[in-house]
Amino acid sequence: MQLKTIRQYLIIIDALGNLLEQASLRSNSFFKRMHKVHIVLRV
Repeated sequence: MQLKTIRQYLIIIDALGNLLEQASLRSNSFFKRMHKVHIVLRV
């Protein structure tokens, strides 16, 4: 394997990690909001 491709893989993995982190943060707040809505609908 060439160093270039390894570096590209690392950059891609890093970017994916950042995306996953942002997505999990967003989904966490989304689920919390949905939970609040669910409680409101129940009452």
